[in-house]
Formats: sequence, C-alpha cells, structure tokens
Amino acid sequence: MRRYVIAVAVIFAIAAAVFMFITQKRNADAAHAREAHLHDALASIRHSLAAYHTKHQRNPPSLADLVSDGELPAIPADPITGSNTTWKTTVEESVSVDDFQPGTAKAPPTIVDVHSGASGSDSAGRAFADY
Repeated sequence: MRRYVIAVAVIFAIAAAVFMFITQKRNADAAHAREAHLHDALASIRHSLAAYHTKHQRNPPSLADLVSDGELPAIPADPITGSNTTWKTTVEESVSVDDFQPGTAKAPPTIVDVHSGASGSDSAGRAFADY
C-alpha cells in the first residue's frame, strides 16, 4: 500500500511539473505575441506620421488627425494597455520671430513620434515606453 501511495505521489508531482511548464510556456508565448503586436502598431502609426508629413509638409497636431486625414483607419489600441488613448507622443514646437509679436497666434505642437504608454517592461527587460 505504501508503494502505491508513493507511486501516485510521484505521478502527481510529474503531472504538476508538466502543467507548470506548459502554463509558463503559454504565458511567455502570449507576452511575446503582445510585444510583436506592439511593434506592429507602433510601426503603423509611425508610417502614418511619415505619410502625413510627406503629404502636408508638417506633422499632425494629434493622432486623431491621422485618422481624419485617412492615413489610419482608426487609432490602434496599445496591445499592452488595451486602449487607444494611452499612447505617449513626442511633440515638437516650432518657434519663429513672429511668435514674440503681440497678437500673433502660436502654432500648436506637432507629433514627431509615438511610444507605448504602458508601464513595465517586456520579456527582455526593455521598458515598453522605450519602444
């Protein structure tokens, strides 16, 4: 009877180890897939920024302008946060001599790059904000 209990315990231990391995592998695969989708979404937005700049000789003031101009069908969701409103943009402000004249309207900042707004880091330890 004691051998039977030991054999069953060994079988359960092996099954638990295999289950843990499969679960870790599945989680790692899912993380890699989200990271790949993040790369794709960023590439799409950056390509649209370049196309907008080529078309208008300036950068857009917002990501929504990429959609209204037809460069993007919709602002993609950040695969890490699951939202299309968490993108962090890098903006550029132009300054001219006329900006210092009274009554002159200042041009709005324009988007030159975009990054993930997700906190944390990828499977290699790189911060999502650095993508």
